[in-house]
Amino acid sequence: MLVTSGNLNTPAPKVFDSSVNSAVTSVTGSILSANGDRTQAIIQNDDKKVTVYLAFGATATVATGLALEPGATYFIEDYFGEVSAITASGTADVQVIEFI
Repeated sequence: MLVTSGNLNTPAPKVFDSSVNSAVTSVTGSILSANGDRTQAIIQNDDKKVTVYLAFGATATVATGLALEPGATYFIEDYFGEVSAITASGTADVQVIEFI
C-alpha cells in the first residue's frame, strides 16, 4: 500500500499487530499462525540456554528445523504461512511480533 502526498508515493508505515510470548517445549507447537496480511514478523529466542528449532509451513523437528540459538532473533518478510517451533529438551521463552 502506498500513501500519496503531493507528488511523492511513500510506503505506508508498518502497523504493529501482535506480540506474543510463547513457551516452546520438546513437543512441536505453532508460534505464529498463517496470516495473508502479514508484512513482517520477528521471532526472538529470549532463553539464555535453550536452542529453538523453527519450521515454516511444516512440523518443526530438531533434525530439520532452522536453529535459533539462545538470544538470537529471526526476521521474516514475504512469508505468510504458519511457523512452528520445538526444542531438543527443556523449555525456551520465545517472543513473536507480527506486523500487518
